[in-house]
Amino acid sequence: MKASKTQLSQKIRAAYVTGTDSNLKLIMGADSLASFLTRLEMMKRMSENDKKVIDKFKIEVKTFKNTKLTI
Repeated sequence: MKASKTQLSQKIRAAYVTGTDSNLKLIMGADSLASFLTRLEMMKRMSENDKKVIDKFKIEVKTFKNTKLTI
């Protein structure tokens, strides 16, 4: 659980440091349609990865709570 918490904390910190407008800047900074689509796909994959990290952490917290309750 500690590894997931650390990974999630790092992602949250990175999002805070870069700011909320960085995604828009990344997409709008594309100089061609191909570049735009590539950047959009990259952001989609990053978002999917972030969701997996969050979901994994939620499962680990739930498992920890259930284990704690049964002890």
